[in-house]
Amino acid sequence: MSGRAIQEFATGGYTFLSQKAPAAADAVSKSIVGAVERAHEVNWKELANKTVEAVKENPRIAIVPAATVAGAVVAPVLMGPVLGAVGFSTVGPVAGSWAASLMSSGAVGPVYSLVQSAAMGGYGVAGVTSMFSGAGAVAGALASTASTGTGAKNETAVSDPEEEQKEEEGGETMTGDTLRPRSEL
Repeated sequence: MSGRAIQEFATGGYTFLSQKAPAAADAVSKSIVGAVERAHEVNWKELANKTVEAVKENPRIAIVPAATVAGAVVAPVLMGPVLGAVGFSTVGPVAGSWAASLMSSGAVGPVYSLVQSAAMGGYGVAGVTSMFSGAGAVAGALASTASTGTGAKNETAVSDPEEEQKEEEGGETMTGDTLRPRSEL
């Protein structure tokens, strides 16, 4: 879809919305304008520099997002081999496989059809790829959280022992550039 087509589609949608529900159209318009104005107020270069600095100081904070993205990207690549391993093929269920036994038991439904369609390159590809991607993202996040210990406590990482003691006592915790009481987090 070209930029012009997208603009015409968006304009048509807004025109329809403004005719049918003017209050909703006004709220959407104000919301978009507000978001654009706030985006212009952000010092993006400073934000990038602070992010790089924070990751250099504590590299573990980048592990969970990186693993989540990696899981979401890698998991769909594994879709074909995983479907093949359980018996879904491009010509139908493989004889003697789990997919074939499930089909012969009569316990098939829309999910089975979706997965078989994906294995055959049909309409199910998008849905099953999305499921694999989502599962990979969750698996990546859980694995990285467990391996780094970042999910063990509901707290912000603190490197100063005095701050750690304050936090354990329910005192104040560093978050970004501000010091806030734990109750406000």
